[in-house]
Amino acid sequence: MARTTIHVGGMTCAHCNMAIERALTEIDGVTAVTADFETGSVLVDADGPLDEPAARNAIAEEGYEVLSIDSVPA
Repeated sequence: MARTTIHVGGMTCAHCNMAIERALTEIDGVTAVTADFETGSVLVDADGPLDEPAARNAIAEEGYEVLSIDSVPA
């Protein structure tokens, strides 16, 4: 299992959280997603390393900007 923190620009409300959580949950291997618009961070748990290009694309398709991605193997 791996945990990834994604810092996202443009999140301003609970709807933003839900949109990003829904988009990232659709990526293969993702088991949990928790977005927090107040801190601009998204925690992603996955069975293995997160598919970062897929995550960047999913977030961009929702209209937000990935500022950075930090992965930590568990």
